[in-house]
Amino acid sequence: MNKKILLFMLPLLALFTVFACASSPGKTPGLMVFKGVNNSVIDGYLDKNVKTTPLIINAAGDKNGASGKIYLGYDSDSVYIYADITDPSYSAGSFKGADIIKGSSLVFTISTDPTADVNRASFGNYDFYFAIKASQDIESWNYTKKKPLENPILFFRRTKGGYAVEALIPWYNFNTGCFCHIKNRAISFDTAINSAGHDGRIIQSRYSGKDDFTVNPSEWGRVIFSTK
Repeated sequence: MNKKILLFMLPLLALFTVFACASSPGKTPGLMVFKGVNNSVIDGYLDKNVKTTPLIINAAGDKNGASGKIYLGYDSDSVYIYADITDPSYSAGSFKGADIIKGSSLVFTISTDPTADVNRASFGNYDFYFAIKASQDIESWNYTKKKPLENPILFFRRTKGGYAVEALIPWYNFNTGCFCHIKNRAISFDTAINSAGHDGRIIQSRYSGKDDFTVNPSEWGRVIFSTK
């Protein structure tokens, strides 16, 4: 498979509690720039040619919270995601469809409109919220379109103390059929890790630190998929 790795409705907000984030609490993350890599295989391992800095999510505030590194990438057809997660209370459960966020899972928001107002507080036509279940029976859900992601390539692997997830998701899931519209331009993006706590709570560790990020694009960070 040929891909360039560069490193994306209503959530049940009452179920989630944030314990830590990589950026300062209450502060939107800064701009992150990612480069590309060719000819990687989706096998649950980060391609050795990936040189970009990952997004870091910490969970220092709770011993059961998850933490990890999220690498992003792209090719002309798809967005690439690799997640290396430490999850002391891992439990994906038997959740399916829109309920996958009730167990160990990865949550993402992405905009494919570089011209969108960064201060908008509600979703536009190019703003999306989706999740990937962290399990051997890995699956995804697009909460914006209220259905599974179309034709993603997904891989889950258990690791010591956690797991790894690798994904390649076609751009057309996000109302864009051409990477040309967003390359070398800043777009909005955010991510979080859901961990199933031992007491039944869902512990959510967020990159932005904002508890309403799945409904409020003004809380998201900014990324550039760079070809330069």
